[in-house]
Amino acid sequence: MLTFLGLLFLLPCATAAAALPAPEWVPWPDAPVNLRQDSSPRLIEDCSSVAEWRTGVTGLLSDEEYTPAPGTLRVPPETGIYRYFGVVDLEQTPVLELGVKRARGQWRVTADLVESCWKAGGCVLEATGDSPPGLYRVNLARRMGWRGTLGSVAVRIDTAAGAELELGFVRLRRDPAVPRPPELALQITRVDRRARIEGQRVVYTLTPVLVARRSGAGTLSLVVTDQQGRPLAGTRSQKEVRLRAGENRLTLTYSLPLARTWTPEHPHRLRARIRFAGAAGSCQVVVRAGQPVLEARAGRLLVNGRDTPIRGIGYTPREGRWPLANPRAVMAADLRVMKRMGCNAIKQWGRCPDDMLALAEEHGFFVLEGIGICYDYPAAKHEGFITAKADELAAILRGHRDSPALLCVAFGYELQGDAEKIRAYVEAMQRVAKRVAPEVLTTYAGLPDVIDWELPVDLGSIQIYTGHDSQRLRAELQRYRERLGERPLLVAEYGHHSRRAEPLTYYRAWQAEGYQLEWRALRQAGAIGGFAFMWDDRGRPGQQADDKESFFGLHDASDRPKMAFYFVGEMFGGFRLVEAPAHLTYAERPRVVLAEGATARERWAAEDLVRAIPGASFAESATAGEDARATILIGTASKSPLLRAYLKDQSLKPGEGLIRVVEQGAAPVVLLAGGDEFGTGLAVQKYLYLGLDRSLGEASGPPLTFRAAAAARDPVGGKQAWLVTDRPGSDGACVAMERQYAGIVFRGLSAAAIERFGARKKLYLWLRLDHGGAPAYYYLNRGLGGYYAIDGDGSGWQWLALEHAVGPERTDGLAWESDELEFSLYLRAHRVGMPVYVDRLVVTPDAAWRPDAEE
Repeated sequence: MLTFLGLLFLLPCATAAAALPAPEWVPWPDAPVNLRQDSSPRLIEDCSSVAEWRTGVTGLLSDEEYTPAPGTLRVPPETGIYRYFGVVDLEQTPVLELGVKRARGQWRVTADLVESCWKAGGCVLEATGDSPPGLYRVNLARRMGWRGTLGSVAVRIDTAAGAELELGFVRLRRDPAVPRPPELALQITRVDRRARIEGQRVVYTLTPVLVARRSGAGTLSLVVTDQQGRPLAGTRSQKEVRLRAGENRLTLTYSLPLARTWTPEHPHRLRARIRFAGAAGSCQVVVRAGQPVLEARAGRLLVNGRDTPIRGIGYTPREGRWPLANPRAVMAADLRVMKRMGCNAIKQWGRCPDDMLALAEEHGFFVLEGIGICYDYPAAKHEGFITAKADELAAILRGHRDSPALLCVAFGYELQGDAEKIRAYVEAMQRVAKRVAPEVLTTYAGLPDVIDWELPVDLGSIQIYTGHDSQRLRAELQRYRERLGERPLLVAEYGHHSRRAEPLTYYRAWQAEGYQLEWRALRQAGAIGGFAFMWDDRGRPGQQADDKESFFGLHDASDRPKMAFYFVGEMFGGFRLVEAPAHLTYAERPRVVLAEGATARERWAAEDLVRAIPGASFAESATAGEDARATILIGTASKSPLLRAYLKDQSLKPGEGLIRVVEQGAAPVVLLAGGDEFGTGLAVQKYLYLGLDRSLGEASGPPLTFRAAAAARDPVGGKQAWLVTDRPGSDGACVAMERQYAGIVFRGLSAAAIERFGARKKLYLWLRLDHGGAPAYYYLNRGLGGYYAIDGDGSGWQWLALEHAVGPERTDGLAWESDELEFSLYLRAHRVGMPVYVDRLVVTPDAAWRPDAEE
């Protein structure tokens, strides 16, 4: 009888079991299979190295290593194990082979194709009862419909309760039924490239490598064409050469005006056709041409000699919803929207799919790709890991090195383990990259500890998530920038999550503001740019619903743009708010009217507004009603005669938005207009953002942001903020749980108040809190660092005074940027079940201030 877990494991394949084709079965050979003699060793994994398989008990995966006897993999009952097979070329029509020595009970095999963060796959083999020993073979191309491309294949084996499974090997190999292509007498195996700028032209030197069986003379020619196949003037060249048997390295040159090369602003797509004809035979190859000249020099990235900031987005289309009905159409639509935002680069967490790379070239986007996230870095198998990743990197470079869109290749992300081993791994990858494609820039995207490592890469790279503490972020990036010397700094990821909880507007405003703060900080620190993480909230399969990794997107899970989408477009220069009131508060119980010709994006923005403002409701007309309620009119100005009348024919360009309040007696009209749907969306989201008067906090939620015009009293140059939440059982207070943080980001005091703070050199923070007498800590995020204990023996509400130094350039206390004081205060409970509650914060430079003065 199956346990509940066994039933759960069988359900996904149960409905498809009848349609699942039986794998090819071959009786177990008399002699063991010698896997080492196979002609495709890079596609093989045998069970002598099963220590690298990840195993788990009762169906749960863990990092625990399972080491059986050599040559045999025994999978216990109710266990799932998996392994990634890298550098799988589907054009070779690989098959999955399992050598089954003994099998009893219910077990199944699933396979997933992994390209960057794209996943596609399913159950490929399922067995019940006693399975005869032998070789089980599954043609993955026919079974899964995978296209010919290069990727990784993840193989997972699961057993139900009571099952017994012993395997001799698990391997991927070429289909033995497919004949090998004939070996050519003459072929061009690769084309190396060098480029240099001379005046207003780029001179390219191409080095085709011809492999010939026999010697002979002939003509080597080159012509560069546009997308329509028309030759470009001045790009033809040819020479008489003599080949020798073996490998021949020959050179050809051509030049182009700078204006005809590929750049994100002008994505010219050119091709170079190289042909040889002579006594030894004939052959030709077509490669991409007109690549930009990329130079990492003096801390800058020069594209054709010009500084080019990288305004990038981490992009995965519909992650977790594969297969798409028309993936190319989805990607093209997304890239067109990113172009409108001002984005010029996309990031992949692995090898960029070929279709995506082609579309990036077409639409004008640089691409960061490379080896994927290496969470399964096997420190104990360091040498084998380096060999496998070197093969993967070389395959990526061979396939994409001639793409004009290739910004750089990354050697992986977030490796965990010994720093010396990671450094050795990066050094090995750099040697591979410079041997295979010396013209391609390299990087390694690490966590903040990478700042203190000396890595031999062309671009320094880091992933950052620092909340709203932009000053600390800027200081850390400046330190890294100084350590890099002449090499540029690229931020591989930055971003903020937004919770899927009410009040949704507050969490999304915090996220949107955070993106802009981090972008400003990284540019001020001298970084050449970075990649906003990420395009959407669609989570990976199996991800928990409350996992914050799902909430970093610029779109929500239903594909609707969030506030952060418009804020990122604004900071990239694609969107712009051209007019807004100096002081803005929400209209009370407004009627929201969509102007003529409203698009889906404009309707989504209007729905966000109705949800956020108390008492707001949709109305069919902008005509004032008897209740004299305010009206909010939303739409594209050029489509609406009413909007044009209110704006007096003021024109708005695409991407521009406008907020204007038109007073009409007791019933004002708020105009949220744009030059197109993006400008309208920006106007609506800016209205929501600027009208917020306070934010609400939750356990492990975003910090609370307060602005100068909101909830402020300034009798002595201070400010009081009331912390409120709708969290059940919190008694109207911000809650800090064990191992979680409740934070307050404090910002927005007047210049006069800052001056008084500076004169006194002290800042006093008063918290009214209840920590139940249990240990608790606070962390003041402005260069002080470390945790500070909250003392107290009793429970109940009490005031806590915090005293810290303050100054414009301090590194040991509080500081501010320009005319704005900013700091972060985080609370954390120390004991499980004993949360910390806080409901009031007072910030003042007055040492004499006491709570009694306000009670």
